Amino acid sequence: MAKKNVDEYERVLTIIVSGNYLDNDGYITLTQISDIFRMISDRTRDSTIVPHIKAMVRMNLLKKRGELSYQVNEDWKDIIKLFKVV
Repeated sequence: MAKKNVDEYERVLTIIVSGNYLDNDGYITLTQISDIFRMISDRTRDSTIVPHIKAMVRMNLLKKRGELSYQVNEDWKDIIKLFKVV
């Protein structure tokens, strides 16, 4: 995993958690996550953003619910630390 990607994922998750992006159940939509990626990175197309969101699910940073909803893992900070050590 590239350090740049891990740092970017950390920024995305920080914005999600600290902003008003999560709904009452703690979920966020794919569109909202994509919008955050567009704000903080040079990625603009869904075809480049969606693979990163899928990587975040594989890393257990996000949990997928249905086709368009995601939940931030409560332990995401600890998981990010593990990837930064490597």
